[in-house]
Amino acid sequence: MEAYDLSRVLAAYSQMTALVVDATQVSSTEESLARALADASALATGREAAAPPASMIDAAARMKTMSLLQRLRPGFSHSKVVSIVDAAAWWLDNGKDFIASDLLEAVATEQYGPALYLTLLGRDPDDEIPIAGGESAR
Repeated sequence: MEAYDLSRVLAAYSQMTALVVDATQVSSTEESLARALADASALATGREAAAPPASMIDAAARMKTMSLLQRLRPGFSHSKVVSIVDAAAWWLDNGKDFIASDLLEAVATEQYGPALYLTLLGRDPDDEIPIAGGESAR
């Protein structure tokens, strides 16, 4: 791996971990951090992780949805965010779009749930997602 590739992986990982308000909220298990590194690597290189899940939802859409959910709900730990997004993706993979939508609305409010749902599907939502400090993000 070249230094440039490693720098991109580390930059993506830094962006992902910066979403967590308090560093102690990051799961202490190596599995969660390993998943985060694999996701960041896949996103930085434009390739799928070494063992991608058999899913219609790609890694980039998952990461973007996780980022938006973390900004909307900063009190959620990384492992909670991963669990919620993976559960919604699982429902989508099993043809239960309405359950995935309901899950995202339950954790992100009815106003922003649809935006998360569209982001998970790889579409650009019309709604702006609020982040701390009064700014917004897509």
